[in-house]
Amino acid sequence: MKSFSTKLIVCFSLVVLVSGCGEDFLDLAPESNANVENFYKTASDANSAVLAAYASLQSGDQYRSNFYTLFEYRSDNLQPTSTSNSRIAISEFDAGPANEIVDNTWSSIYNTIFRCNELLDNVDDITFDENLKAQYKGEARFIRALSYFNAVRIWGEVPLVLRSVSTQESLNVGRSSVEEVYDAIEEDLVFATESLPAQYGGSDAGRAVAGAARTLLAKVLVYRQKWPEAAAQLQQVIAPGTFSLLSDVADVFDVSNKDNEEMIFAIKFSKNIVGEGHGFLFTGLEDGTTAVTQDLVASYDTQDARGSLMQLVPSGTDFIIAKYFDELSSANEAGNDIPVLRYAEVLLLRAEALNELGYEADGEAFEQLNAIRQRSDLGLLTSADLPDQDSFRAAIYRERRWELALEADRWPDLVRTGTALSALNGKTINGFTYDIDENDLLYPIPLSEIQRMDNVSLMYQNEGYD
Repeated sequence: MKSFSTKLIVCFSLVVLVSGCGEDFLDLAPESNANVENFYKTASDANSAVLAAYASLQSGDQYRSNFYTLFEYRSDNLQPTSTSNSRIAISEFDAGPANEIVDNTWSSIYNTIFRCNELLDNVDDITFDENLKAQYKGEARFIRALSYFNAVRIWGEVPLVLRSVSTQESLNVGRSSVEEVYDAIEEDLVFATESLPAQYGGSDAGRAVAGAARTLLAKVLVYRQKWPEAAAQLQQVIAPGTFSLLSDVADVFDVSNKDNEEMIFAIKFSKNIVGEGHGFLFTGLEDGTTAVTQDLVASYDTQDARGSLMQLVPSGTDFIIAKYFDELSSANEAGNDIPVLRYAEVLLLRAEALNELGYEADGEAFEQLNAIRQRSDLGLLTSADLPDQDSFRAAIYRERRWELALEADRWPDLVRTGTALSALNGKTINGFTYDIDENDLLYPIPLSEIQRMDNVSLMYQNEGYD
Protein backbone atom coordinates (compact mmCIF):
# COMPACT_ATOMS: atom_id res chain seq x y z
CA MET A 1 0.00 0.00 0.00
CA LYS A 2 2.74 2.47 0.95
CA SER A 3 5.75 0.35 -0.11
CA PHE A 4 6.67 -0.76 -3.60
CA SER A 5 4.73 -3.73 -4.83
CA THR A 6 6.34 -6.86 -6.21
CA LYS A 7 5.34 -5.73 -9.72
CA LEU A 8 7.22 -2.48 -9.24
CA ILE A 9 10.26 -4.39 -7.98
CA VAL A 10 10.19 -6.30 -11.25
CA CYS A 11 10.16 -2.95 -13.03
CA PHE A 12 13.13 -1.94 -10.88
CA SER A 13 15.01 -4.98 -12.09
CA LEU A 14 14.23 -4.24 -15.73
CA VAL A 15 15.36 -0.65 -15.34
CA VAL A 16 18.59 -1.75 -13.72
CA LEU A 17 19.21 -4.18 -16.56
CA VAL A 18 18.68 -1.45 -19.11
CA SER A 19 20.25 1.56 -17.44
CA GLY A 20 22.44 0.11 -14.74
CA CYS A 21 22.38 0.85 -11.03
CA GLY A 22 25.87 2.30 -11.01
CA GLU A 23 27.50 4.40 -13.71
CA ASP A 24 25.58 3.18 -16.76
CA PHE A 25 22.73 5.65 -16.38
CA LEU A 26 25.26 8.39 -15.77
CA ASP A 27 26.68 7.52 -19.19
CA LEU A 28 23.48 8.80 -20.79
CA ALA A 29 25.80 11.64 -21.18
CA PRO A 30 27.50 14.03 -19.19
CA GLU A 31 29.61 14.88 -22.23
CA SER A 32 26.99 14.80 -24.95
CA ASN A 33 23.25 15.19 -24.97
CA ALA A 34 22.80 12.87 -27.91
CA ASN A 35 22.07 9.76 -25.86
CA VAL A 36 19.69 11.65 -23.58
CA GLU A 37 17.73 13.02 -26.52
CA ASN A 38 17.42 9.53 -27.97
CA PHE A 39 16.23 8.11 -24.65
CA TYR A 40 13.43 10.49 -23.66
CA LYS A 41 10.77 9.84 -26.30
CA THR A 42 7.75 8.35 -24.54
CA ALA A 43 5.92 8.32 -21.24
CA SER A 44 7.34 4.86 -20.70
CA ASP A 45 10.86 6.28 -21.03
CA ALA A 46 10.06 8.90 -18.41
CA ASN A 47 8.68 6.23 -16.09
CA SER A 48 11.83 4.14 -16.53
CA ALA A 49 13.94 7.16 -15.63
CA VAL A 50 11.93 7.72 -12.43
CA LEU A 51 12.28 4.06 -11.48
CA ALA A 52 16.02 4.29 -12.07
CA ALA A 53 16.17 7.14 -9.56
CA TYR A 54 14.27 5.06 -7.01
CA ALA A 55 16.53 2.08 -7.72
CA SER A 56 19.66 4.06 -6.94
CA LEU A 57 18.43 4.51 -3.35
CA GLN A 58 18.74 0.72 -2.95
CA SER A 59 22.50 0.92 -3.38
CA GLY A 60 24.82 -0.46 -0.73
CA ASP A 61 26.40 2.98 -0.83
CA GLN A 62 23.12 4.45 0.43
CA TYR A 63 20.21 2.82 2.26
CA ARG A 64 21.26 -0.81 1.97
CA SER A 65 24.41 -0.27 4.03
CA ASN A 66 26.35 2.99 4.11
CA PHE A 67 23.67 5.16 5.72
CA TYR A 68 23.58 2.75 8.65
CA THR A 69 27.33 3.12 8.96
CA LEU A 70 27.33 6.91 8.69
CA PHE A 71 24.26 7.53 10.84
CA GLU A 72 24.19 4.65 13.34
CA TYR A 73 27.71 3.23 13.73
CA ARG A 74 28.87 6.81 14.25
CA SER A 75 26.64 6.95 17.33
CA ASP A 76 26.18 4.98 20.54
CA ASN A 77 23.64 2.65 18.89
CA LEU A 78 25.93 0.39 16.85
CA GLN A 79 29.47 -0.89 17.15
CA PRO A 80 31.59 -2.62 14.48
CA THR A 81 31.80 -6.39 14.75
CA SER A 82 33.74 -6.80 11.51
CA THR A 83 37.31 -5.97 10.61
CA SER A 84 36.30 -3.35 8.05
CA ASN A 85 38.85 -0.61 8.63
CA SER A 86 36.63 1.96 6.90
CA ARG A 87 33.66 1.23 9.15
CA ILE A 88 35.79 1.11 12.30
CA ALA A 89 37.33 4.45 11.35
CA ILE A 90 33.86 5.99 11.03
CA SER A 91 32.69 4.50 14.30
CA GLU A 92 35.79 5.77 16.12
CA PHE A 93 35.87 9.21 14.46
CA ASP A 94 39.06 8.41 12.58
CA ALA A 95 37.65 8.59 9.04
CA GLY A 96 39.78 10.77 6.80
CA PRO A 97 39.10 12.21 3.32
CA ALA A 98 40.21 8.95 1.68
CA ASN A 99 37.69 6.78 3.56
CA GLU A 100 36.04 4.59 0.92
CA ILE A 101 32.60 4.60 2.58
CA VAL A 102 32.53 8.39 2.61
CA ASP A 103 33.82 8.51 -0.98
CA ASN A 104 31.38 5.92 -2.33
CA THR A 105 28.42 7.52 -0.58
CA TRP A 106 29.19 10.91 -2.14
CA SER A 107 29.36 9.34 -5.61
CA SER A 108 26.15 7.39 -5.12
CA ILE A 109 24.15 10.36 -3.81
CA TYR A 110 25.22 12.54 -6.71
CA ASN A 111 24.47 9.72 -9.14
CA THR A 112 20.90 9.74 -7.79
CA ILE A 113 20.71 13.52 -8.12
CA PHE A 114 21.98 13.25 -11.70
CA ARG A 115 19.23 10.78 -12.56
CA CYS A 116 16.60 13.13 -11.15
CA ASN A 117 18.04 16.14 -12.99
CA GLU A 118 18.10 14.30 -16.32
CA LEU A 119 14.43 13.41 -15.98
CA LEU A 120 13.45 16.93 -14.93
CA ASP A 121 15.42 18.50 -17.78
CA ASN A 122 13.86 16.31 -20.46
CA VAL A 123 10.38 15.21 -19.44
CA ASP A 124 8.65 18.39 -20.63
CA ASP A 125 9.81 17.64 -24.17
CA ILE A 126 7.70 14.48 -24.20
CA THR A 127 4.01 14.67 -25.07
CA PHE A 128 1.83 12.67 -22.69
CA ASP A 129 -0.77 13.16 -19.95
CA GLU A 130 0.07 16.30 -17.97
CA ASN A 131 -1.10 14.89 -14.65
CA LEU A 132 1.14 11.87 -15.06
CA LYS A 133 3.99 14.13 -16.12
CA ALA A 134 3.50 16.22 -12.97
CA GLN A 135 3.59 13.03 -10.91
CA TYR A 136 6.91 11.94 -12.44
CA LYS A 137 8.38 15.37 -11.83
CA GLY A 138 7.11 15.30 -8.26
CA GLU A 139 8.72 11.90 -7.68
CA ALA A 140 12.03 13.08 -9.11
CA ARG A 141 11.99 16.19 -6.94
CA PHE A 142 11.11 14.14 -3.86
CA ILE A 143 14.04 11.80 -4.48
CA ARG A 144 16.36 14.73 -5.22
CA ALA A 145 15.26 16.45 -2.01
CA LEU A 146 15.82 13.27 0.00
CA SER A 147 19.27 12.92 -1.55
CA TYR A 148 20.27 16.48 -0.72
CA PHE A 149 18.84 16.08 2.79
CA ASN A 150 21.19 13.15 3.34
CA ALA A 151 24.11 14.98 1.74
CA VAL A 152 23.73 18.14 3.81
CA ARG A 153 23.48 16.10 7.00
CA ILE A 154 26.69 14.25 6.15
CA TRP A 155 28.89 17.05 4.80
CA GLY A 156 27.19 20.38 5.50
CA GLU A 157 27.92 22.64 2.52
CA VAL A 158 27.70 20.62 -0.70
CA PRO A 159 27.48 21.40 -4.42
CA LEU A 160 23.90 22.30 -5.35
CA VAL A 161 23.21 21.02 -8.84
CA LEU A 162 19.62 21.43 -10.01
CA ARG A 163 20.07 20.65 -13.70
CA SER A 164 22.11 18.17 -15.68
CA VAL A 165 25.65 19.40 -16.29
CA SER A 166 28.50 18.24 -18.46
CA THR A 167 31.71 16.89 -16.99
CA GLN A 168 33.46 20.17 -17.79
CA GLU A 169 30.66 22.25 -16.25
CA SER A 170 30.78 20.18 -13.06
CA LEU A 171 34.34 21.35 -12.46
CA ASN A 172 33.00 24.84 -11.87
CA VAL A 173 30.27 23.92 -9.39
CA GLY A 174 31.49 24.60 -5.87
CA ARG A 175 29.93 24.06 -2.47
CA SER A 176 26.75 25.96 -1.64
CA SER A 177 25.81 27.15 1.82
CA VAL A 178 23.73 24.90 4.05
CA GLU A 179 20.90 27.44 3.89
CA GLU A 180 20.91 27.43 0.08
CA VAL A 181 20.77 23.65 0.01
CA TYR A 182 17.92 23.54 2.50
CA ASP A 183 16.04 26.22 0.53
CA ALA A 184 16.28 24.04 -2.58
CA ILE A 185 15.14 20.97 -0.62
CA GLU A 186 12.10 22.84 0.65
CA GLU A 187 11.24 24.08 -2.83
CA ASP A 188 11.43 20.55 -4.24
CA LEU A 189 9.24 19.17 -1.48
CA VAL A 190 6.60 21.88 -1.77
CA PHE A 191 6.37 21.03 -5.48
CA ALA A 192 6.17 17.32 -4.67
CA THR A 193 3.36 17.76 -2.13
CA GLU A 194 1.34 19.58 -4.80
CA SER A 195 2.14 17.14 -7.62
CA LEU A 196 2.06 13.67 -6.08
CA PRO A 197 -1.14 11.71 -5.57
CA ALA A 198 -2.49 10.89 -2.12
CA GLN A 199 -2.20 7.20 -2.94
CA TYR A 200 -1.58 4.77 -5.79
CA GLY A 201 -3.19 1.57 -6.89
CA GLY A 202 -2.11 -1.60 -8.60
CA SER A 203 1.50 -2.02 -9.57
CA ASP A 204 2.26 1.64 -8.72
CA ALA A 205 1.32 1.23 -5.08
CA GLY A 206 4.14 2.44 -2.87
CA ARG A 207 5.75 5.13 -4.97
CA ALA A 208 6.28 8.37 -3.06
CA VAL A 209 2.92 9.90 -2.19
CA ALA A 210 2.07 13.47 -1.25
CA GLY A 211 2.09 12.47 2.41
CA ALA A 212 5.69 11.28 2.11
CA ALA A 213 6.75 14.58 0.57
CA ARG A 214 4.92 16.53 3.28
CA THR A 215 6.44 14.39 6.02
CA LEU A 216 9.95 14.92 4.69
CA LEU A 217 9.24 18.63 4.31
CA ALA A 218 8.14 18.78 7.95
CA LYS A 219 11.26 16.93 9.06
CA VAL A 220 13.43 19.40 7.13
CA LEU A 221 11.57 22.28 8.79
CA VAL A 222 12.30 20.75 12.20
CA TYR A 223 15.99 20.53 11.29
CA ARG A 224 15.83 24.23 10.40
CA GLN A 225 13.93 24.98 13.63
CA LYS A 226 11.05 26.51 11.70
CA TRP A 227 8.66 25.39 14.38
CA PRO A 228 5.35 27.01 13.29
CA GLU A 229 5.73 25.78 9.71
CA ALA A 230 6.80 22.31 10.85
CA ALA A 231 3.85 21.97 13.23
CA ALA A 232 1.44 23.02 10.48
CA GLN A 233 2.83 20.56 7.93
CA LEU A 234 2.76 17.72 10.44
CA GLN A 235 -0.86 18.43 11.27
CA GLN A 236 -1.66 18.15 7.57
CA VAL A 237 -0.07 14.68 7.56
CA ILE A 238 -2.05 13.65 10.62
CA ALA A 239 -5.47 15.13 9.83
CA PRO A 240 -6.57 13.01 6.83
CA GLY A 241 -6.07 9.76 8.76
CA THR A 242 -4.23 8.19 5.84
CA PHE A 243 -1.50 6.89 8.14
CA SER A 244 -1.76 5.48 11.64
CA LEU A 245 0.16 3.65 14.35
CA LEU A 246 -0.06 -0.13 14.35
CA SER A 247 -1.09 -1.54 17.71
CA ASP A 248 1.96 -3.82 17.89
CA VAL A 249 5.30 -2.17 17.10
CA ALA A 250 6.78 -5.48 15.94
CA ASP A 251 4.19 -5.65 13.15
CA VAL A 252 5.60 -2.47 11.62
CA PHE A 253 8.78 -4.30 10.64
CA ASP A 254 7.33 -7.76 10.00
CA VAL A 255 8.58 -8.77 6.56
CA SER A 256 5.17 -10.31 5.82
CA ASN A 257 3.43 -7.03 6.64
CA LYS A 258 5.40 -4.55 4.55
CA ASP A 259 2.48 -2.57 3.17
CA ASN A 260 1.18 -1.31 6.47
CA GLU A 261 -0.52 1.91 7.58
CA GLU A 262 2.49 3.21 9.49
CA MET A 263 5.14 3.06 6.77
CA ILE A 264 4.97 6.35 4.88
CA PHE A 265 7.99 5.77 2.68
CA ALA A 266 10.40 2.85 2.53
CA ILE A 267 13.13 1.57 0.24
CA LYS A 268 11.74 -1.62 -1.22
CA PHE A 269 13.53 -4.95 -1.45
CA SER A 270 12.37 -8.43 -2.38
CA LYS A 271 14.18 -11.71 -1.73
CA ASN A 272 11.91 -13.41 -4.27
CA ILE A 273 13.72 -11.71 -7.15
CA VAL A 274 17.42 -12.51 -7.40
CA GLY A 275 19.46 -9.33 -6.96
CA GLU A 276 16.58 -7.34 -5.42
CA GLY A 277 17.20 -8.50 -1.85
CA HIS A 278 20.05 -7.77 0.52
CA GLY A 279 22.13 -9.51 3.13
CA PHE A 280 21.15 -9.59 6.78
CA LEU A 281 21.18 -6.02 8.06
CA PHE A 282 22.45 -6.71 11.58
CA THR A 283 23.74 -10.06 12.76
CA GLY A 284 25.14 -11.41 16.00
CA LEU A 285 26.52 -14.51 17.65
CA GLU A 286 24.83 -17.12 19.78
CA ASP A 287 26.57 -15.74 22.86
CA GLY A 288 24.66 -12.48 22.38
CA THR A 289 27.49 -10.51 20.76
CA THR A 290 25.94 -8.08 18.32
CA ALA A 291 26.52 -4.80 16.54
CA VAL A 292 23.79 -3.26 18.71
CA THR A 293 25.49 -1.67 21.70
CA GLN A 294 24.72 -2.64 25.26
CA ASP A 295 24.34 1.09 25.86
CA LEU A 296 21.26 1.09 23.62
CA VAL A 297 19.87 -2.23 24.85
CA ALA A 298 20.21 -1.22 28.50
CA SER A 299 18.51 2.12 27.89
CA TYR A 300 15.12 0.48 27.26
CA ASP A 301 12.73 0.03 30.15
CA THR A 302 12.13 -3.66 30.84
CA GLN A 303 8.46 -3.14 29.91
CA ASP A 304 9.23 -1.41 26.61
CA ALA A 305 8.02 -3.53 23.68
CA ARG A 306 10.69 -1.96 21.50
CA GLY A 307 13.45 -3.44 23.64
CA SER A 308 12.66 -6.93 22.36
CA LEU A 309 13.29 -5.70 18.81
CA MET A 310 16.96 -5.29 19.77
CA GLN A 311 17.26 -8.97 20.72
CA LEU A 312 18.81 -11.69 18.56
CA VAL A 313 16.59 -14.21 16.77
CA PRO A 314 18.02 -17.41 15.20
CA SER A 315 17.74 -17.71 11.44
CA GLY A 316 19.42 -20.82 10.10
CA THR A 317 23.00 -20.72 11.36
CA ASP A 318 22.85 -16.95 11.93
CA PHE A 319 21.38 -14.71 14.60
CA ILE A 320 19.51 -11.62 13.45
CA ILE A 321 18.32 -8.49 15.22
CA ALA A 322 14.57 -8.99 15.67
CA LYS A 323 13.66 -5.58 14.23
CA TYR A 324 14.96 -6.69 10.82
CA PHE A 325 14.42 -10.43 11.03
CA ASP A 326 13.90 -12.43 7.85
CA GLU A 327 14.75 -15.88 6.60
CA LEU A 328 17.25 -15.95 3.74
CA SER A 329 16.09 -17.06 0.31
CA SER A 330 17.78 -19.81 -1.66
CA ALA A 331 19.96 -17.06 -3.15
CA ASN A 332 21.00 -16.01 0.37
CA GLU A 333 19.05 -12.77 0.29
CA ALA A 334 16.75 -11.15 2.84
CA GLY A 335 13.84 -8.98 1.76
CA ASN A 336 13.21 -6.43 4.50
CA ASP A 337 12.21 -3.00 3.34
CA ILE A 338 14.29 -0.12 4.72
CA PRO A 339 12.10 2.40 6.57
CA VAL A 340 12.73 6.05 5.73
CA LEU A 341 9.62 7.83 7.01
CA ARG A 342 7.15 6.42 9.55
CA TYR A 343 3.97 7.76 11.13
CA ALA A 344 5.47 7.26 14.60
CA GLU A 345 8.07 9.87 13.74
CA VAL A 346 5.36 12.24 12.54
CA LEU A 347 3.85 12.18 16.04
CA LEU A 348 7.22 12.69 17.70
CA LEU A 349 8.11 15.56 15.39
CA ARG A 350 4.73 17.18 16.02
CA ALA A 351 5.23 16.86 19.78
CA GLU A 352 8.70 18.37 19.48
CA ALA A 353 7.53 21.28 17.34
CA LEU A 354 4.63 22.09 19.65
CA ASN A 355 6.89 22.05 22.69
CA GLU A 356 9.36 24.39 21.01
CA LEU A 357 6.50 26.76 20.23
CA GLY A 358 5.63 26.85 23.92
CA TYR A 359 5.34 24.29 26.69
CA GLU A 360 1.74 23.39 27.55
CA ALA A 361 1.16 21.20 30.59
CA ASP A 362 -0.63 18.00 29.49
CA GLY A 363 -1.40 19.55 26.11
CA GLU A 364 -1.37 18.05 22.63
CA ALA A 365 2.37 17.48 22.68
CA PHE A 366 1.86 15.14 25.63
CA GLU A 367 -0.86 13.32 23.68
CA GLN A 368 1.44 12.68 20.72
CA LEU A 369 4.32 11.54 22.89
CA ASN A 370 2.07 9.30 24.96
CA ALA A 371 0.59 7.66 21.86
CA ILE A 372 4.07 6.32 21.12
CA ARG A 373 4.67 5.29 24.73
CA GLN A 374 1.29 3.59 25.09
CA ARG A 375 1.92 1.53 21.95
CA SER A 376 5.23 0.48 23.52
CA ASP A 377 3.57 -0.64 26.81
CA LEU A 378 5.06 2.23 28.79
CA GLY A 379 3.35 4.43 31.32
CA LEU A 380 1.90 7.73 30.20
CA LEU A 381 3.77 10.90 31.11
CA THR A 382 2.14 13.97 32.63
CA SER A 383 3.24 17.44 33.57
CA ALA A 384 4.15 16.02 36.97
CA ASP A 385 6.84 13.95 35.22
CA LEU A 386 7.81 16.62 32.68
CA PRO A 387 7.11 19.97 34.35
CA ASP A 388 8.74 22.29 31.83
CA GLN A 389 9.94 22.73 28.26
CA ASP A 390 13.45 21.45 28.92
CA SER A 391 12.32 18.21 30.54
CA PHE A 392 9.79 17.59 27.75
CA ARG A 393 12.48 18.25 25.14
CA ALA A 394 14.79 15.72 26.78
CA ALA A 395 11.95 13.18 26.87
CA ILE A 396 11.37 13.60 23.13
CA TYR A 397 15.06 13.06 22.42
CA ARG A 398 15.05 9.86 24.48
CA GLU A 399 11.88 8.61 22.82
CA ARG A 400 13.33 9.23 19.37
CA ARG A 401 16.34 7.07 20.19
CA TRP A 402 14.15 4.19 21.38
CA GLU A 403 11.54 4.44 18.62
CA LEU A 404 13.86 5.05 15.66
CA ALA A 405 16.79 2.87 16.71
CA LEU A 406 18.63 1.38 13.72
CA GLU A 407 16.69 3.53 11.25
CA ALA A 408 19.61 5.84 10.35
CA ASP A 409 18.53 8.76 12.55
CA ARG A 410 20.59 8.61 15.75
CA TRP A 411 23.74 10.47 14.63
CA PRO A 412 21.83 13.18 12.69
CA ASP A 413 19.57 13.63 15.73
CA LEU A 414 22.57 14.11 18.04
CA VAL A 415 24.03 16.70 15.67
CA ARG A 416 20.87 18.68 14.92
CA THR A 417 19.86 18.84 18.60
CA GLY A 418 23.31 20.00 19.66
CA THR A 419 23.66 17.07 22.05
CA ALA A 420 26.34 14.97 20.30
CA LEU A 421 29.22 16.04 22.51
CA SER A 422 27.34 15.88 25.80
CA ALA A 423 25.64 12.56 24.95
CA LEU A 424 28.77 10.76 23.74
CA ASN A 425 31.90 12.17 25.34
CA GLY A 426 33.12 9.99 28.16
CA LYS A 427 31.14 6.93 27.07
CA THR A 428 33.15 3.77 26.38
CA ILE A 429 31.70 1.39 23.80
CA ASN A 430 33.52 -1.67 22.45
CA GLY A 431 36.74 -0.41 24.01
CA PHE A 432 36.49 3.02 22.40
CA THR A 433 36.01 6.08 24.62
CA TYR A 434 34.37 9.03 22.92
CA ASP A 435 36.32 12.29 22.96
CA ILE A 436 34.98 14.36 20.08
CA ASP A 437 34.73 18.05 19.25
CA GLU A 438 32.77 20.31 16.91
CA ASN A 439 34.90 19.35 13.91
CA ASP A 440 33.65 15.76 14.21
CA LEU A 441 30.05 16.74 13.56
CA LEU A 442 30.59 16.71 9.78
CA TYR A 443 32.29 14.11 7.63
CA PRO A 444 35.27 14.97 5.42
CA ILE A 445 34.75 15.92 1.80
CA PRO A 446 36.13 12.98 -0.23
CA LEU A 447 39.74 13.49 -1.27
CA SER A 448 38.90 12.27 -4.77
CA GLU A 449 36.41 15.13 -5.19
CA ILE A 450 38.87 17.75 -4.00
CA GLN A 451 41.53 16.39 -6.33
CA ARG A 452 39.10 16.22 -9.26
CA MET A 453 38.05 19.84 -8.78
CA ASP A 454 41.60 21.03 -7.98
CA ASN A 455 40.20 24.38 -6.87
CA VAL A 456 40.07 24.99 -3.13
CA SER A 457 37.99 28.14 -3.57
CA LEU A 458 35.17 25.93 -4.91
CA MET A 459 35.81 22.59 -3.24
CA TYR A 460 37.44 23.02 0.15
CA GLN A 461 37.79 20.58 3.02
CA ASN A 462 35.71 20.65 6.19
CA GLU A 463 37.53 21.90 9.25
CA GLY A 464 39.64 19.35 11.09
CA TYR A 465 40.40 17.16 8.06
CA ASP A 466 43.21 19.10 6.34
